Amino acid sequence: MGFPISKQAAFWSFAVVATGLFFQNCSQQYGVGAVSNPSKVSPAANAESVPVVQTPPHSNPSNDPVVAVCDPLQNQGDGLPGLQGELYYVPESVSGEDENGVPIPMKNLTEMNAKGVQVPNTMVFLSQVNSPSRSFSEGFRSTDGELMKNENGEVLFENFSLKMETNLQLGPNDPEGLYQLGIVSDDGAIVEVNTGSGFVKVVDNDGLHAPRLGCGSMIEMRRGVSIPMRITYYQGPRYIISAVMLWRKASSATDNSAQGSCGYTDKESDRWFVVDHPEQTTPRMSNLLAGGWKVIQPHNYQAVSNMNQACQ
Repeated sequence: MGFPISKQAAFWSFAVVATGLFFQNCSQQYGVGAVSNPSKVSPAANAESVPVVQTPPHSNPSNDPVVAVCDPLQNQGDGLPGLQGELYYVPESVSGEDENGVPIPMKNLTEMNAKGVQVPNTMVFLSQVNSPSRSFSEGFRSTDGELMKNENGEVLFENFSLKMETNLQLGPNDPEGLYQLGIVSDDGAIVEVNTGSGFVKVVDNDGLHAPRLGCGSMIEMRRGVSIPMRITYYQGPRYIISAVMLWRKASSATDNSAQGSCGYTDKESDRWFVVDHPEQTTPRMSNLLAGGWKVIQPHNYQAVSNMNQACQ
Protein backbone atom coordinates (compact mmCIF):
# COMPACT_ATOMS: atom_id res chain seq x y z
CA MET A 1 0.00 0.00 0.00
CA GLY A 2 2.87 2.39 0.64
CA PHE A 3 1.61 3.53 4.08
CA PRO A 4 -0.63 2.26 6.88
CA ILE A 5 -4.38 2.90 6.78
CA SER A 6 -6.69 2.91 9.76
CA LYS A 7 -10.30 2.14 8.85
CA GLN A 8 -12.72 4.81 9.90
CA ALA A 9 -16.14 4.42 8.28
CA ALA A 10 -17.59 7.92 8.11
CA PHE A 11 -20.50 9.97 6.86
CA TRP A 12 -21.07 13.58 5.88
CA SER A 13 -23.70 15.21 8.02
CA PHE A 14 -25.83 18.05 6.76
CA ALA A 15 -27.44 20.62 9.03
CA VAL A 16 -30.84 20.46 7.38
CA VAL A 17 -31.01 16.94 6.02
CA ALA A 18 -31.54 13.94 8.27
CA THR A 19 -31.58 11.28 5.58
CA GLY A 20 -29.85 10.54 2.27
CA LEU A 21 -26.39 12.09 2.30
CA PHE A 22 -24.16 13.74 -0.24
CA PHE A 23 -24.37 11.29 -3.18
CA GLN A 24 -27.71 9.51 -3.12
CA ASN A 25 -28.28 5.80 -3.58
CA CYS A 26 -28.69 4.23 -6.95
CA SER A 27 -32.44 3.76 -6.67
CA GLN A 28 -32.97 7.52 -7.01
CA GLN A 29 -32.95 9.22 -10.39
CA TYR A 30 -31.09 12.42 -11.08
CA GLY A 31 -29.61 14.44 -13.87
CA VAL A 32 -26.52 15.07 -15.96
CA GLY A 33 -23.81 17.46 -17.23
CA ALA A 34 -23.07 19.77 -20.51
CA VAL A 35 -20.65 21.83 -22.65
CA SER A 36 -18.52 20.03 -25.23
CA ASN A 37 -19.56 19.13 -28.76
CA PRO A 38 -21.00 15.60 -28.68
CA SER A 39 -19.72 14.96 -32.19
CA LYS A 40 -16.18 15.13 -30.82
CA VAL A 41 -15.51 11.44 -30.34
CA SER A 42 -12.74 9.99 -28.20
CA PRO A 43 -13.01 6.31 -29.17
CA ALA A 44 -10.89 3.73 -27.44
CA ALA A 45 -9.16 2.58 -30.57
CA ASN A 46 -7.77 -0.92 -30.10
CA ALA A 47 -9.66 -0.84 -26.82
CA GLU A 48 -8.78 -4.41 -25.96
CA SER A 49 -5.17 -3.32 -25.45
CA VAL A 50 -5.95 -0.31 -23.28
CA PRO A 51 -4.40 -1.06 -19.90
CA VAL A 52 -6.06 -0.38 -16.59
CA VAL A 53 -3.94 2.38 -15.11
CA GLN A 54 -2.97 1.72 -11.51
CA THR A 55 -2.49 4.85 -9.43
CA PRO A 56 1.00 5.11 -7.96
CA PRO A 57 1.21 5.12 -4.16
CA HIS A 58 0.36 8.49 -2.67
CA SER A 59 3.20 10.12 -0.82
CA ASN A 60 3.08 10.14 2.95
CA PRO A 61 6.40 11.62 4.12
CA SER A 62 5.37 11.61 7.78
CA ASN A 63 4.45 7.89 7.71
CA ASP A 64 1.53 8.76 9.99
CA PRO A 65 -1.48 6.41 9.83
CA VAL A 66 -3.84 7.42 7.06
CA VAL A 67 -7.54 7.54 7.89
CA ALA A 68 -9.70 5.75 5.30
CA VAL A 69 -13.06 7.52 5.16
CA CYS A 70 -15.33 4.84 3.72
CA ASP A 71 -18.41 5.78 1.68
CA PRO A 72 -19.25 8.93 3.61
CA LEU A 73 -22.04 9.55 1.10
CA GLN A 74 -23.96 6.43 2.06
CA ASN A 75 -23.91 5.07 -1.50
CA GLN A 76 -22.62 1.61 -0.75
CA GLY A 77 -22.65 -0.79 -3.65
CA ASP A 78 -22.50 -4.56 -3.42
CA GLY A 79 -18.72 -4.56 -3.17
CA LEU A 80 -15.89 -2.27 -2.16
CA PRO A 81 -15.99 1.42 -3.17
CA GLY A 82 -14.78 2.04 -6.73
CA LEU A 83 -13.75 5.69 -6.38
CA GLN A 84 -10.75 6.92 -4.46
CA GLY A 85 -10.36 10.58 -3.59
CA GLU A 86 -8.25 13.17 -1.84
CA LEU A 87 -9.70 16.18 -0.06
CA TYR A 88 -8.31 19.70 -0.49
CA TYR A 89 -9.21 23.05 1.01
CA VAL A 90 -8.28 26.74 0.86
CA PRO A 91 -7.51 28.20 4.30
CA GLU A 92 -9.30 31.44 5.14
CA SER A 93 -5.88 33.00 5.61
CA VAL A 94 -5.33 32.42 1.88
CA SER A 95 -8.83 33.05 0.49
CA GLY A 96 -9.46 36.20 2.53
CA GLU A 97 -12.85 37.41 3.75
CA ASP A 98 -15.46 39.82 2.45
CA GLU A 99 -16.96 42.72 4.42
CA ASN A 100 -19.28 40.29 6.22
CA GLY A 101 -16.49 38.01 7.37
CA VAL A 102 -17.38 35.28 4.83
CA PRO A 103 -14.48 33.53 3.05
CA ILE A 104 -14.06 34.75 -0.53
CA PRO A 105 -15.04 31.84 -2.82
CA MET A 106 -12.71 30.35 -5.39
CA LYS A 107 -13.85 31.24 -8.92
CA ASN A 108 -12.81 27.99 -10.58
CA LEU A 109 -10.72 24.85 -10.20
CA THR A 110 -7.63 26.62 -11.50
CA GLU A 111 -7.77 29.00 -8.55
CA MET A 112 -8.74 26.18 -6.21
CA ASN A 113 -5.75 24.09 -7.29
CA ALA A 114 -3.39 27.05 -7.02
CA LYS A 115 -4.43 27.97 -3.48
CA GLY A 116 -5.64 24.65 -2.07
CA VAL A 117 -3.73 22.30 0.20
CA GLN A 118 -4.45 18.63 0.84
CA VAL A 119 -6.10 17.49 4.05
CA PRO A 120 -3.25 15.46 5.50
CA ASN A 121 -3.37 11.71 6.11
CA THR A 122 -6.91 11.24 4.79
CA MET A 123 -8.25 9.18 1.87
CA VAL A 124 -11.92 9.20 0.89
CA PHE A 125 -13.50 6.15 -0.81
CA LEU A 126 -16.83 6.47 -2.63
CA SER A 127 -19.14 4.00 -4.35
CA GLN A 128 -20.91 6.57 -6.53
CA VAL A 129 -21.01 10.25 -7.53
CA ASN A 130 -24.69 11.01 -7.08
CA SER A 131 -25.59 14.04 -4.98
CA PRO A 132 -28.61 16.19 -5.80
CA SER A 133 -28.82 19.76 -4.47
CA ARG A 134 -28.46 19.77 -0.69
CA SER A 135 -27.81 22.15 2.14
CA PHE A 136 -24.23 21.79 3.29
CA SER A 137 -23.08 23.79 6.27
CA GLU A 138 -21.90 21.43 9.00
CA GLY A 139 -19.11 19.71 7.13
CA PHE A 140 -17.64 16.20 7.18
CA ARG A 141 -18.45 14.23 10.32
CA SER A 142 -16.93 10.87 11.21
CA THR A 143 -18.78 8.09 12.96
CA ASP A 144 -17.16 9.01 16.26
CA GLY A 145 -18.75 12.45 16.00
CA GLU A 146 -15.61 14.37 15.11
CA LEU A 147 -15.82 17.01 12.41
CA MET A 148 -13.09 16.90 9.79
CA LYS A 149 -11.01 20.05 10.04
CA ASN A 150 -8.05 21.49 8.25
CA GLU A 151 -4.68 21.92 9.91
CA ASN A 152 -5.80 25.32 11.24
CA GLY A 153 -8.74 23.79 13.10
CA GLU A 154 -11.35 25.13 10.65
CA VAL A 155 -14.41 23.02 9.83
CA LEU A 156 -14.58 22.18 6.10
CA PHE A 157 -17.82 23.09 4.36
CA GLU A 158 -16.77 25.58 1.65
CA ASN A 159 -13.80 26.30 -0.59
CA PHE A 160 -12.88 22.61 -0.75
CA SER A 161 -12.38 20.13 -3.57
CA LEU A 162 -12.43 16.37 -4.08
CA LYS A 163 -10.04 14.80 -6.58
CA MET A 164 -11.44 11.37 -7.41
CA GLU A 165 -10.10 8.60 -9.61
CA THR A 166 -11.56 5.37 -10.86
CA ASN A 167 -11.81 3.07 -13.87
CA LEU A 168 -15.08 3.31 -15.79
CA GLN A 169 -16.58 0.05 -17.02
CA LEU A 170 -19.79 -1.38 -18.43
CA GLY A 171 -22.14 -3.19 -16.11
CA PRO A 172 -23.61 -6.60 -16.96
CA ASN A 173 -26.67 -5.03 -18.60
CA ASP A 174 -24.97 -2.07 -20.29
CA PRO A 175 -24.65 -2.40 -24.10
CA GLU A 176 -21.36 -1.73 -25.85
CA GLY A 177 -20.98 1.38 -27.94
CA LEU A 178 -20.57 5.15 -27.71
CA TYR A 179 -21.44 6.89 -24.46
CA GLN A 180 -21.69 10.58 -23.78
CA LEU A 181 -20.56 11.62 -20.31
CA GLY A 182 -22.01 14.46 -18.27
CA ILE A 183 -22.22 15.96 -14.83
CA VAL A 184 -24.55 18.34 -13.06
CA SER A 185 -22.66 20.24 -10.41
CA ASP A 186 -22.68 23.22 -8.05
CA ASP A 187 -19.99 24.46 -8.19
CA GLY A 188 -17.45 23.42 -10.80
CA ALA A 189 -16.41 19.96 -12.01
CA ILE A 190 -14.06 18.56 -14.64
CA VAL A 191 -14.02 14.97 -15.96
CA GLU A 192 -11.02 13.44 -17.72
CA VAL A 193 -10.57 10.01 -19.31
CA ASN A 194 -7.64 8.07 -20.72
CA THR A 195 -8.51 5.94 -23.74
CA GLY A 196 -4.87 5.01 -24.38
CA SER A 197 -3.06 8.29 -25.15
CA GLY A 198 -3.10 10.01 -21.78
CA PHE A 199 -5.82 11.84 -19.90
CA VAL A 200 -8.04 14.15 -21.92
CA LYS A 201 -10.69 16.52 -20.60
CA VAL A 202 -14.09 15.33 -21.81
CA VAL A 203 -16.44 17.35 -19.57
CA ASP A 204 -15.74 20.93 -18.53
CA ASN A 205 -18.38 22.21 -16.12
CA ASP A 206 -15.96 24.40 -14.20
CA GLY A 207 -16.67 27.73 -12.56
CA LEU A 208 -18.71 29.29 -9.79
CA HIS A 209 -22.35 28.55 -10.62
CA ALA A 210 -25.69 27.12 -9.52
CA PRO A 211 -26.47 23.51 -10.53
CA ARG A 212 -25.60 23.27 -14.22
CA LEU A 213 -25.58 20.43 -16.70
CA GLY A 214 -22.20 20.00 -18.35
CA CYS A 215 -22.24 17.57 -21.30
CA GLY A 216 -19.06 16.07 -22.64
CA SER A 217 -17.69 14.31 -25.65
CA MET A 218 -18.21 10.60 -26.29
CA ILE A 219 -16.11 7.59 -25.49
CA GLU A 220 -16.35 4.07 -26.80
CA MET A 221 -17.12 1.49 -24.15
CA ARG A 222 -16.42 -2.21 -24.72
CA ARG A 223 -17.17 -5.12 -22.45
CA GLY A 224 -14.27 -6.15 -20.27
CA VAL A 225 -12.37 -2.90 -20.88
CA SER A 226 -11.90 -0.32 -18.14
CA ILE A 227 -11.34 3.34 -19.01
CA PRO A 228 -9.31 5.32 -16.44
CA MET A 229 -11.29 8.38 -15.32
CA ARG A 230 -10.64 11.35 -13.05
CA ILE A 231 -13.40 13.54 -11.58
CA THR A 232 -12.45 16.79 -9.88
CA TYR A 233 -15.19 18.68 -8.07
CA TYR A 234 -15.10 21.81 -5.95
CA GLN A 235 -17.48 23.66 -3.67
CA GLY A 236 -17.08 27.42 -3.55
CA PRO A 237 -19.32 29.44 -1.22
CA ARG A 238 -21.84 28.15 1.31
CA TYR A 239 -24.54 26.66 1.40
CA ILE A 240 -25.79 24.45 -1.49
CA ILE A 241 -23.85 21.53 -2.95
CA SER A 242 -24.52 19.26 -5.97
CA ALA A 243 -22.60 16.63 -7.94
CA VAL A 244 -24.18 13.90 -10.07
CA MET A 245 -22.25 11.88 -12.67
CA LEU A 246 -24.24 10.56 -15.65
CA TRP A 247 -23.95 9.04 -19.08
CA ARG A 248 -26.18 8.15 -22.03
CA LYS A 249 -25.88 5.60 -24.80
CA ALA A 250 -25.54 7.47 -28.11
CA SER A 251 -26.89 6.18 -31.40
CA SER A 252 -23.93 7.53 -33.38
CA ALA A 253 -20.96 9.88 -33.19
CA THR A 254 -23.15 12.72 -34.46
CA ASP A 255 -26.01 12.11 -32.04
CA ASN A 256 -26.74 15.57 -30.60
CA SER A 257 -30.15 14.80 -29.13
CA ALA A 258 -29.03 15.97 -25.67
CA GLN A 259 -27.99 19.45 -26.73
CA GLY A 260 -31.26 21.06 -25.65
CA SER A 261 -30.45 20.43 -22.00
CA CYS A 262 -26.69 20.77 -22.08
CA GLY A 263 -25.46 23.91 -20.37
CA TYR A 264 -28.75 24.62 -18.62
CA THR A 265 -28.31 26.35 -15.23
CA ASP A 266 -30.88 26.37 -12.45
CA LYS A 267 -33.54 29.07 -12.46
CA GLU A 268 -35.98 29.73 -9.64
CA SER A 269 -38.91 28.48 -11.70
CA ASP A 270 -37.15 25.57 -13.42
CA ARG A 271 -34.63 23.59 -11.39
CA TRP A 272 -32.69 20.36 -11.81
CA PHE A 273 -33.47 19.33 -8.23
CA VAL A 274 -35.71 20.20 -5.32
CA VAL A 275 -33.23 21.33 -2.67
CA ASP A 276 -33.08 18.95 0.30
CA HIS A 277 -35.75 16.67 -1.23
CA PRO A 278 -33.92 13.98 -3.24
CA GLU A 279 -37.06 11.85 -3.35
CA GLN A 280 -38.70 14.41 -5.63
CA THR A 281 -37.91 14.59 -9.35
CA THR A 282 -38.40 17.90 -11.14
CA PRO A 283 -39.97 18.12 -14.62
CA ARG A 284 -36.61 19.16 -16.06
CA MET A 285 -34.86 16.13 -14.61
CA SER A 286 -37.68 13.82 -15.65
CA ASN A 287 -37.31 15.02 -19.24
CA LEU A 288 -33.56 14.45 -19.13
CA LEU A 289 -33.94 10.89 -17.85
CA ALA A 290 -36.62 10.19 -20.45
CA GLY A 291 -34.07 11.21 -23.09
CA GLY A 292 -31.74 8.35 -22.15
CA TRP A 293 -29.46 9.84 -19.49
CA LYS A 294 -28.72 7.59 -16.49
CA VAL A 295 -26.88 8.04 -13.22
CA ILE A 296 -23.64 6.03 -13.38
CA GLN A 297 -24.04 3.16 -10.94
CA PRO A 298 -21.60 1.78 -8.33
CA HIS A 299 -20.87 -1.30 -10.44
CA ASN A 300 -19.60 0.97 -13.24
CA TYR A 301 -16.71 2.20 -11.07
CA GLN A 302 -13.68 -0.06 -10.72
CA ALA A 303 -11.08 0.77 -8.06
CA VAL A 304 -7.67 2.00 -9.22
CA SER A 305 -5.83 0.25 -6.40
CA ASN A 306 -6.37 -2.18 -3.54
CA MET A 307 -6.35 0.62 -0.98
CA ASN A 308 -10.16 0.35 -0.84
CA GLN A 309 -9.70 -2.89 1.09
CA ALA A 310 -9.46 -0.66 4.14
CA CYS A 311 -13.24 -0.33 3.77
CA GLN A 312 -13.98 -4.07 4.17
